[in-house]
Amino acid sequence: MNALKGKVALVTGAGSGIGYAIAQRFAKEGASLCINYYGHAEKAQVLARQLSESGRAIAVEADVSQRDQVEKMVERTLHELGALDILVNNAGIEEYKPFLELDDATWDRIVSVDLRGTFLCTQVAARVASDEASYVTGTTYYVDGGMTRYAQSL
Repeated sequence: MNALKGKVALVTGAGSGIGYAIAQRFAKEGASLCINYYGHAEKAQVLARQLSESGRAIAVEADVSQRDQVEKMVERTLHELGALDILVNNAGIEEYKPFLELDDATWDRIVSVDLRGTFLCTQVAARVASDEASYVTGTTYYVDGGMTRYAQSL
């Protein structure tokens, strides 16, 4: 249960859902964690406190679609946790609307977070991460019954 001992992981979108579960699992495996959230502050901060009992964890609010916020998040990870070995691009949003009713502004926001956010986080992290760093990315869109869906695969 110490497969990640000594590693520092940044998990985007870890304030809820899949990212929350990934952060918990990584902590069980011994990783120090940067728990990124945007809009789930209380849950992310509670998780960081819980995980800090068995290791090191910080909760950092950042909109992954904004380069300056991503840079600050990565800088804070390095400053407080000392390294960046693993990046999990998990942050994503979706809109439960019929595909034919999806407006341009909503689509632009989805693409900004899910696609641009992945690009920004990976690029910023790659510039400072250790030579043995790992990156996990897997975003998929599909239309199901006329509804636009977002799926994250790891």
